Amino acid sequence: MDRSGKDFKLLSTFFLLSLALSNKVSASSDLRHPCNSPCLLISTPTRILAVDYGNQSSFAVISNLSNANGYYVDVHYKLGYLFWSDRAQRKIKRSNMDGTNITVIHNDTDCVGLAVEWNSMRLYWTENPKKTISVSDLEGNNRNIVLSTTDYPRGIAVDPQQGLMFWAAMSKIEKSNLDGTQRDIIVSSNLSSAHSITVDRKRKRVFWVDYRKDQIESVDYSGSNRVLLSRIQGVINLFGIAFTSSFLFVGEWHRNTVFKVNASNGTVVSSVQFASSTPSGSRGIYGYDSTLQPPATCPALPAPTDGAILGCPRNASVNYDTVCQFLCNNRYLGHGSQERRCLLNGTWSGQEFVCQTVTCPLPINAVFLGCKTGETEIINGTECRFSCKEESKVAGSTARRCIKDGKWSGAELACTGIRTTNIRHENEKESDVIPEVLFLNRWMILDYESIHDRHLSLYIL
Repeated sequence: MDRSGKDFKLLSTFFLLSLALSNKVSASSDLRHPCNSPCLLISTPTRILAVDYGNQSSFAVISNLSNANGYYVDVHYKLGYLFWSDRAQRKIKRSNMDGTNITVIHNDTDCVGLAVEWNSMRLYWTENPKKTISVSDLEGNNRNIVLSTTDYPRGIAVDPQQGLMFWAAMSKIEKSNLDGTQRDIIVSSNLSSAHSITVDRKRKRVFWVDYRKDQIESVDYSGSNRVLLSRIQGVINLFGIAFTSSFLFVGEWHRNTVFKVNASNGTVVSSVQFASSTPSGSRGIYGYDSTLQPPATCPALPAPTDGAILGCPRNASVNYDTVCQFLCNNRYLGHGSQERRCLLNGTWSGQEFVCQTVTCPLPINAVFLGCKTGETEIINGTECRFSCKEESKVAGSTARRCIKDGKWSGAELACTGIRTTNIRHENEKESDVIPEVLFLNRWMILDYESIHDRHLSLYIL
């Protein structure tokens, strides 16, 4: 067989092997998890691959892309969402982790880097031609420009716990708060073409690759302690970087190779070949690792005054999905949400729960026996006895309790009847009698305006 025949046979074998690897799916993959965490998601010009670097297997999550040179990927691990940019179509898309239910969430967007802020469930992305960094929710709504730059922002990474975002802008590395305030340049020298960026949130370090120098560098969040980690020999344009499990994974623009690099000392531990029918290189790399998106914590909730809290600690922050319940002491009534849950964005569901004293209004038609009448209301649980004025008839309950809904137990007391009282007008004889009448549960005195015209008046007691 001549040399050309051998080359053809070799290429054919490589092609078939690549197809076999590209279709290999781990038995543990499901709708929410494309591969066993930790693993890699790698975008190429035509596909987005899930790569298990442990056994060097891969399969396509998204196929038949538009052969563009700009696919940048990120995920929301808990919700099971995959996000990527399509520069050929000028769109940002979202799908389930198995590649189903593809949805366009942004149009007319030349995105060159994106990052998911998983706690507040927002998506950040850079647009090179517009020189902007924008944000929206994960449905594509509430879109805003966070900041405009004079440079060309590229790769972007976020740290929700610190409230920071970092981005590469070719000749500099910058950071700001997530709302775009307190912008600061943390690296401004000896950069040629910084495209891709990632962060180690525990050690608070930023990593990037220089596309032209083919080297990996690092600096802390403040811009200090800059370190040249590695300059990999024999590569052609490093592009794409991800941090996971104490290692960096760095791709090449032109070849299907991903290098595994020790994040502390820059040692190249190994390289991973991902399957592809043509040498296409990586465009974006994401470390698919549940530990990279720790669940949000919610601040401690206090026990209500005159009540208690159940199911969560009183003086410590709690993890996502923790449920707290509240109770009130006897004679108190709760207002607000009796059950509250810690949400993904680090806030509590429901409304503040408070315990308030339950009181009943004073009845206006009876005489109190055995209760304090100097108050305007009676506290829940208090029992009072009532009576009518002498010589009147009693209807209703003479013993009533203030109950939890702020009402009185039993039936309202009604007093009926007529009696006479010796009330003397100053110009009348002592024997003159003024009748006193009970009308509509109110005692009234019949009195005379004057001795001469005997004009009748009513005075309500």
